[in-house]
Amino acid sequence: MSSDSTLATGSLPDSIEELEKERKLANQEVTTELKALKARGSFNSQFWDQAHRVQKCKLRRSVIERKISRTKFPGDEENYNKSPEGKSKLQQVNAQRSLCKITKRRAQAKSPRNKARSAKQAESWLTLFTTPKMGLGITGTGAGQRDSSAQSNFRAQLIEKYGAQHETESKWLWCPILHSWELSSTMKACHIFPWLHSKANIRAIFGRRAGKDIFGPSNGLLMHEVIEENFDKGKLVIVPDVDDLSGKLGIMRWLFSKPRNFKVQVLDRSEAFLIRQVHPNHPLKYCDLDNRVLSFRTDFRPAARYLYYHYCVSILKTSWSHNNNGKASKTVEILAQETDKPIWATPGRYIARNMLQALAEEVGHSENALLAGADSCLPVRDMDKMALVELTAAHVQRRQALDSDLFHDPAQVEGQDLTLEGSSSESTLGSDDSDGDSETE
Repeated sequence: MSSDSTLATGSLPDSIEELEKERKLANQEVTTELKALKARGSFNSQFWDQAHRVQKCKLRRSVIERKISRTKFPGDEENYNKSPEGKSKLQQVNAQRSLCKITKRRAQAKSPRNKARSAKQAESWLTLFTTPKMGLGITGTGAGQRDSSAQSNFRAQLIEKYGAQHETESKWLWCPILHSWELSSTMKACHIFPWLHSKANIRAIFGRRAGKDIFGPSNGLLMHEVIEENFDKGKLVIVPDVDDLSGKLGIMRWLFSKPRNFKVQVLDRSEAFLIRQVHPNHPLKYCDLDNRVLSFRTDFRPAARYLYYHYCVSILKTSWSHNNNGKASKTVEILAQETDKPIWATPGRYIARNMLQALAEEVGHSENALLAGADSCLPVRDMDKMALVELTAAHVQRRQALDSDLFHDPAQVEGQDLTLEGSSSESTLGSDDSDGDSETE
């Protein structure tokens, strides 16, 4: 296969007949390479190597199609480039060239030789925790019986902290996503990090002090029941209210703003979902919620660390869904959009550095200043390492119970060492008070 630059500038046949033959061959190459594009346990280097081969084939096809279009055009090169079709074909070529670069970079970043031992151990944990047959139920709720008194207290704390109670009508609560007063019976106290993991599990991921947060207000939001359902499914996520083009500087400014503003991002881009009305008594459709800034009635905010965790897991959940439904090329598009976006989980002594980095890298986010200084922090104790192992085992067992009809191969992660005993979570980020998301932290 020719290099990316050769594909764009190299010689191609001039006759329409020869070009059509080249396009037919390119289509066959794309089809062949797409059949081999499927993740096995993780979006690892093998997946991205294959994704790069697919994009190279698609780039070649785009170049050939542009050449066919140019050959059929009656005018000269300058007028062709100014024509709508000429512009469209050039955009397609440039888009494919960008995807080639992204997939190649992702493959190199995922290469085993570029990973330290600690990073490999964290990636093994992530693989166990997020692969579709073992994990990816981690954004859902509803397993087991939750403590009713704890949930009632959790709801009461959210109502108080977010000032959600109507001044005169006790049956109305404020929904920050819909920007409206809704009947209390339709408003849910939503756990951002699922309650089903229990205090022990939340401590294993976010640190020993975070156990209280599983039913704490910094891990919750009040939202209408239909919004909560789609939030749990990962169709909707909540992200910083920052322009995507502002990059790291915009995120850093947001981190130090008080109070921080958040917005909704719709991950399910299917037309059927986007045009669906949120609920019969509300004129909004889900497309109207995309980039909608949350409207809070107090300065209290949920913890960015839990929202970031939910965001990353939802991205992976959506990607795995496409991967398993034979649409792995759609997976590449989703993860390519995340490539080099900055991490916006705020620093604080609550999450192992290499675990956060593994989660961020799986999505495609770049390590930045938010992870700086982690090496100077105290390492996680041995008991925390064991809590991580116990968490992984418990989670896998739970997924086996829930998905026994789908759980065929517990060793589906080919060629990876999944032994976590003695693995190091290395260090945690920052100080206990550095997050500043809420008073509870």
